[in-house]
Amino acid sequence: MKKFEDIYEGMELPAEIAEKYKEICQCLHDIEELTGESEFGNVLELEGEDWDYYCELRSCLVQVITDVVKKQDQAFDFQVVSRHFGNDDFWEEIGREVSDQTQNFLSMQPLRRSGLEERRKHYKDIFTILYTEYENANYAGEKLGLDKKVAALYVRLLRFSEDFVINHYLSRRLFALRLDSYCGLQEDADFLWELYSEKRGEIEKIALNNRLNDLNYRLFKLTSQLEDLQENLEFMEYLVMKNSQTE
Repeated sequence: MKKFEDIYEGMELPAEIAEKYKEICQCLHDIEELTGESEFGNVLELEGEDWDYYCELRSCLVQVITDVVKKQDQAFDFQVVSRHFGNDDFWEEIGREVSDQTQNFLSMQPLRRSGLEERRKHYKDIFTILYTEYENANYAGEKLGLDKKVAALYVRLLRFSEDFVINHYLSRRLFALRLDSYCGLQEDADFLWELYSEKRGEIEKIALNNRLNDLNYRLFKLTSQLEDLQENLEFMEYLVMKNSQTE
């Protein structure tokens, strides 16, 4: 059974991060003991309490890796542990779940690297551009001299704030928690919450329209996917019938 020190030999890690990596190794050790092999190849054969325990360990593993990603502010290196535990299918699923929980956080890295006062200025300026001038991210970037991708991040964060403060009437406390989980900018929460709360009456109609447009877009995407599925099913049915006729 591989020890933490063997797996991460020679790596200098801050104490807090090292503890997280030890938790990751412990989860993997426990899964190894449960399945009886380091590749976890027979995990689908587990039943009852063993399966429940495996699911618990797996969820814990995803959460700890997610915590590591957010603390280190970088994608997790799966290669180190995957050489000692698990198999390709196992790590592919784990990687996908971790990505789902961290992709927004990592994408907001350019904003976290800027100063609080700079972000507040851009929030206020882009807020005006969105709700008074009715313009978009590209225009905001050009007007403020921001990179298009950075401007798009500001707009996405403002839309996030709009949805939770205006549409869902989230409290200041809960909004701060959501913002921290979403992008790690909890220190910006009070400013954004007050910005939207103070202007609620002016932007409620705009926010409702934005939400309807978003729902319509999602419905359109879903309809297109269902149509594609229907076409595939019809084609498969045609192939089956043709094969039957040939036989």
